[in-house]
Amino acid sequence: MGGDWRFLAEHMRKFLAFLIACLVTVPAFAQTQNTVRVVADSAFVRQLPAFDATPSASVYVNDNLIAVGRNMDGLWLQVRRPMGRDPIGWINREVISFTFEIASLPITDSTTGLEGAEPVVDTGIALRHDVSRCRSQRVRHMDSNRL
Repeated sequence: MGGDWRFLAEHMRKFLAFLIACLVTVPAFAQTQNTVRVVADSAFVRQLPAFDATPSASVYVNDNLIAVGRNMDGLWLQVRRPMGRDPIGWINREVISFTFEIASLPITDSTTGLEGAEPVVDTGIALRHDVSRCRSQRVRHMDSNRL
């Protein structure tokens, strides 16, 4: 019977060490993502990067979101929830704060059109969503004019 307690205590120590390691590494991983914080009292995340587009979600002051893409002029960012896998829609830059370079995000919408004075410089990276595998991939796209 005494051996059972030692066995259980050893496994509990290993489990606690694993749990602490996970808690330490998750915040470090979260900081490397393109996090945006909502600064407006409330705002809509929209289905398309336009003010007249249908809302897809509501967000509130101090909510954190992860930017996964941008439109051509960089005035709208495509976002997902921190624990989510898929984008929930588009949010306008006027209602968020962020510390990363917008040009580092891939252009994930080039059909809605420009609203700003000029487009953000293209990084040559696009986001392809693979529906069959339910995941997004970053891919380099080739400009046919450069061939």
